[in-house]
Amino acid sequence: MKTAPANEPPVKLQSVTTQAPAVRTHLLKHSAADFNERQKAFNLIDQLNHLCRAVQRHRGLCLGLLAGEQLFAQSFHHLRRQMARRIELVIAFCEMSDKLVTDDDVVKLRNDWNTIHDNWLDDSVLENFEFHSHFVSQLLFLVSRLSEKIQQPYLHKLQTSLSDDASNNTSIYEDLLSFSTKQLPQFIELLGKTRALSVHVATTGHRHEDYEKKLAYLLQCISAEKEAIGAMTAHFQQVLGDQLPSMVTVKIHEYKLNFLLEKVNSDIVRHSKKSINGEEFFKLASDVIDAYWSAVDDCLSLLNLWQTRDIERWLIEG
Repeated sequence: MKTAPANEPPVKLQSVTTQAPAVRTHLLKHSAADFNERQKAFNLIDQLNHLCRAVQRHRGLCLGLLAGEQLFAQSFHHLRRQMARRIELVIAFCEMSDKLVTDDDVVKLRNDWNTIHDNWLDDSVLENFEFHSHFVSQLLFLVSRLSEKIQQPYLHKLQTSLSDDASNNTSIYEDLLSFSTKQLPQFIELLGKTRALSVHVATTGHRHEDYEKKLAYLLQCISAEKEAIGAMTAHFQQVLGDQLPSMVTVKIHEYKLNFLLEKVNSDIVRHSKKSINGEEFFKLASDVIDAYWSAVDDCLSLLNLWQTRDIERWLIEG
């Protein structure tokens, strides 16, 4: 199937029902295979995101336990049992993905999990922190790479002429995909790192110059990204309205985010009088992080819904 030159509008495919039988069969099979590959990419991204969220939480609980906070023990052991199942589920999805994820990627996932799982009590705090952070970075890299498989709206990929609404949605689709698979997950990871180190320092009650420097740097990074995240959230809320209810939740949680950053800065970085403990840091940060992850889930669900509607529209309208 030839693609229209760049300086010409897309060529409208003939109606499926008016194609010669052999051509129609080939076209439908090609479209079904492409749709199925994109669906697998969506499913894999969803599973990797859930694993990433669990690894981030595991990191926070680990650093709390290494600081001596036994109140985290029950949640930690429950999460470890869950993660053992989740990592196998993710690997099963990867192995059934028709090489969307390579064998080397699968080996790295298993090795990264084993690194943070085995003998974790023998790790130094910074080793434990870095092992978790490396695992998260690998997961986010895979998600970003998979997003390239679904970078364009389905109708656009089929080279079908679009209605005015669909043409406008092309830009929205690409912006929302980039926001939910790259920009927002990277921002969440900054918050996840901040949660883990803050929990550890607040629990020990002692000054840790290395951790304080890392936290000061993380606060700078969060401050630099926060305005852009807020602007994108407001934009999607305005354009998509009720289609993305989580954008309202994120806006509501902005005051919690600001309060969290203020407490990290005052209680830990600037060594003012301590006002909240490690457990309270963990709960406050987790509330904010969970709100942002819910927004990621919401965005991807909407993108997947649009894809399903695209193939239905193409079949019906021809």
